[in-house]
Amino acid sequence: MSQIEQLSSINGKPMVLHEGYIYTVERATTTKLIFRCKNRDCKARCHTNLSMNAFLSLPTSHCHAPQPDCVPAIK
Repeated sequence: MSQIEQLSSINGKPMVLHEGYIYTVERATTTKLIFRCKNRDCKARCHTNLSMNAFLSLPTSHCHAPQPDCVPAIK
């Protein structure tokens, strides 16, 4: 489907980078991980498989522009 880049937060929690947007884990089920946009005012979400190598549902639309400047700081 789409390219997923895996990151880790300072606390070691999984994060996903996709098209300049960063997502953090909102919750996990037995079959998937549900991510939400790092920007707390944004409602965008995406679902990946447990190994985080494929989207099960593509990200929904964001209410803000991508923030690629934040990505190097997290890496």
